[in-house]
Amino acid sequence: MNIKIRSLLVGLMLTTAFAYAAPRPNIVYFFADDMGWGTIRANQKIAAAKGVDTTEIQKLIMPNIDSLSDRGLNFSHAYGNPVCSPSRACQQTGFHQGHTWADWNDKGPHKAMRTQDPTLGKLLAATGYRNGMYGKWGYGGSLDPLNPVIVNPQTLPIAHGYHDCVVELHHVRAHTFLQPSLWYSHVAPDGTVELDTTLRMNKEVYPEEDLYADNFYAAGAIDFIRAEANGPSPFFVQLSFQIPHAPFDEIETVPGWFDAYAETDTAAWSREVKQYAAMITLMDTRIGEVIATLRDPNGDGNESDSVLENTLLIFSSDNGGSGNESVRFFNGNGHLNGYKGAVTEGGIRDPLVFCWDGVIPPGTTTDHKTCITDILPTFCELAGVAAPVGVDGTSIAPLLTGKGEARKRPVFCYEGYGKNTWRWSLVRDDMKLGKEQKTGKLHLYNLSMDESEQNNLAENPEYEEIMKELLAIALDENLEADKLYANVFPTWIGGNGADVNAADSWKETGKWDFDIKWPQSKTPDESWNARVVNAKNKKQTAHLDTSIKTLGFEVAGNSSSKALMELTLKPGITLTGRNEIRLAPFSSLKLNGSTLSSVRWIDVFEQATLQGTGRINSSLYNAGLIQAKGMVVSGDYNQSAVGTLEVEVGNKAPLTVNGKAVLNGILKCTTPSGKGTPFKVLSAASINGSFTNPNGLLRSGGQTFRIQYKADKVILEKIEG
Repeated sequence: MNIKIRSLLVGLMLTTAFAYAAPRPNIVYFFADDMGWGTIRANQKIAAAKGVDTTEIQKLIMPNIDSLSDRGLNFSHAYGNPVCSPSRACQQTGFHQGHTWADWNDKGPHKAMRTQDPTLGKLLAATGYRNGMYGKWGYGGSLDPLNPVIVNPQTLPIAHGYHDCVVELHHVRAHTFLQPSLWYSHVAPDGTVELDTTLRMNKEVYPEEDLYADNFYAAGAIDFIRAEANGPSPFFVQLSFQIPHAPFDEIETVPGWFDAYAETDTAAWSREVKQYAAMITLMDTRIGEVIATLRDPNGDGNESDSVLENTLLIFSSDNGGSGNESVRFFNGNGHLNGYKGAVTEGGIRDPLVFCWDGVIPPGTTTDHKTCITDILPTFCELAGVAAPVGVDGTSIAPLLTGKGEARKRPVFCYEGYGKNTWRWSLVRDDMKLGKEQKTGKLHLYNLSMDESEQNNLAENPEYEEIMKELLAIALDENLEADKLYANVFPTWIGGNGADVNAADSWKETGKWDFDIKWPQSKTPDESWNARVVNAKNKKQTAHLDTSIKTLGFEVAGNSSSKALMELTLKPGITLTGRNEIRLAPFSSLKLNGSTLSSVRWIDVFEQATLQGTGRINSSLYNAGLIQAKGMVVSGDYNQSAVGTLEVEVGNKAPLTVNGKAVLNGILKCTTPSGKGTPFKVLSAASINGSFTNPNGLLRSGGQTFRIQYKADKVILEKIEG
């Protein structure tokens, strides 16, 4: 078959935002199904300190998973989602359930990844990664156990940047480990589709493997690593096990299924508990085989071809442990409340370990809160590309590499699954608010003192204001939106001088081949991830004359021709990007007494410019050029080493920061003639760092000034003579 698949990247315009001196890592992501937070050793220790009996769970044999936490970093406060499908969608898109289309388990082909979604595989493929997906994908195929068919091609892994696949395409068909067939596909490095998504009999492909699905998934991953190791491109492998999801008894079809526990005291274990333990050990064995392949890709016993040192290994799960006998017996969710399906801590807290030899310090644990939606921006940063504008996730790459500082994520959002659970929960710092599905009753917990969610503070008058704040945020994050609600990625088609808020400046992106859909508005609204992009080879302009609200908003020039995209805001209006407003390279945004607003941040990338007078209702990150003639920043101001601040000084500070100012990079200014010094450059609640002007001096108007730093301001003092 001589079909090229470069088309899956058409329209996926990437913004390079990060540069790493070291080679970009290979990434191998082990993803379990229904494995509780307290199952891994690193979290068992925490649970034991909370009074949980870990005697039996410590008997689980999983040396390779243990080794990952011994050699790496354990996130003790990592969140997934309450059930399978939304976890995978949030992982692949970077958006939480209140925004992503696939926000609940759907037995039909309705809720899945769309053509327009800039998914993880697409983003990595566009930067040169070779990607393999193995295991429970869950989208695109029918339920039929014997003769499934493809029901929605746009949801397939091959349509989302994955070059090699051995996958199950329906969540419910994955409710057995004995599928006689799985879906296989392969795309060559030149883009030729050598095998389109095809149903194949597993034993015909891997006759030496036992008829147990996870064995075939692991075999596919190992073959891909052998083929790609030491090749010209880095690779990404996701091995999505069905283990330890039910059913449990099918493990007994594997010869010697319980032999590993011959020397273990299992007198208190029921048959199901033994099956569950054997499944965990089988998964661990397969993980060990993958790691061994990274250490010796060609299998000749000589490790000179090892790629392990430049490979980031991750182990995690999609949701908390289910409420089956084995999870309860082992206390698999530790001291946390609830099980899979619920948005209490036990239903959404997951194990999460990162291991990267020589980069991540071994044997460490952090209580930094993170979420499955953080995977996409983290991998993007490691690959050297910006995540799509407005994603809910934030990168935790700085915590892995020790380079830079991870930005604080404001909130974590989850929607419940099932009639008897909370409808949703939201976490901000240590406070968690949940709302019951049936009664609407609210639950409020301080997780720093009550991780088990036993002391409901919702009726305590001391917490009334906090509860109101969190409830308002939950509604703004769309946790009670229509089930058909989804974020969208319209395509900018406006010509030179176009109005951003005009219907003819945009078109819908991609075909929506679902029986149900979210009706996209004609002009920007809060469901939009809007990108005003210059697709021409010369400068283009656009204007915004009315206030608009979006989920994310980006202005981007032409990265190939370096042609500028310039957006001008009319006086008095507000441009809102709830999660982010971004000025990408070769872009410019002019304020004229107007406002930029975001609950997170405004990003000015390298070779981008923000200029004028107005208000920034957010924190402001500057890696480009800011020309301030009277800007007020309500949050913090952070200038990187490559950023430049250019100001016009006079009687007032051209830049006022209500939060802290973290300074680096260059300061430039225009000083009025005939006026004395000092000139105030900026004021802030606190000043951290300094500009990197040589010798701390600045030349302007034929005069030399010394940059002086006070506790809450930066001033210029003229040097006489």
